[in-house]
Amino acid sequence: GNLPEEVLKFVEDIEMEYYELYADAYGMDIDSFFEQLMGYESKEAYLEAQEDNYKLEAKIILAVQAIAELEGLKVTQEEMESSEYAEYVEIYGQGFVKRLILQNSVVPNFILENAA
Repeated sequence: GNLPEEVLKFVEDIEMEYYELYADAYGMDIDSFFEQLMGYESKEAYLEAQEDNYKLEAKIILAVQAIAELEGLKVTQEEMESSEYAEYVEIYGQGFVKRLILQNSVVPNFILENAA
């Protein structure tokens, strides 16, 4: 089935935010960054090359969200503050960090604990 455009855009935006921070740190515009440091003609060329990866990441996000909702899994404030991702809250926000923890810790642990 088709993936929601908002989810694909979310995946793309998060990555672009990351690369824009790097480009800024190097004093470059984003297209120059992709051309000179990443080996792509432009940001658009990079985005096209990443399309399959973005689709896979979007599917993972949707699956994790579905499992979390079905099973009532949540990330506590304590888990967030003690997480290896705690420093990302300032840059990306709490929602992003909660999703990372759900995806990389809470949901996989739930699956392992409940595997037959």
